[in-house]
Amino acid sequence: MSENDKLLNEQGVLYTNKQDYDKAVELFLKAIEIDASDEYYNNLGIAYVYKKEYPKAIEAFQKALEINPDNREAYYNIEVLWW
Repeated sequence: MSENDKLLNEQGVLYTNKQDYDKAVELFLKAIEIDASDEYYNNLGIAYVYKKEYPKAIEAFQKALEINPDNREAYYNIEVLWW
C-alpha cells in the first residue's frame, strides 16, 4: 500500500458516506489500480450494493476473498447478498 491508494480509498469511503456512489466506485477502482487490496475490493463491493449493482458487488467481494480468504467482512457482505 502506498499513500496514494490509501488516500483514494479513504476518499471513496467519504463519498460512500455522502451517498455519491458513482464517485466512490471511481475512487475505489483507482485505488485498486495502484494496489489490489482486499479492503479496497470490499469497499468497492459495498458501493456497488448501494448502487443496487449486485452482480458487481458479489464479484468485488469474491475478489476480496481471493486476495485474503480471512476477510470476515467480505464473507459477511456476500452472505447478506445471498439471503
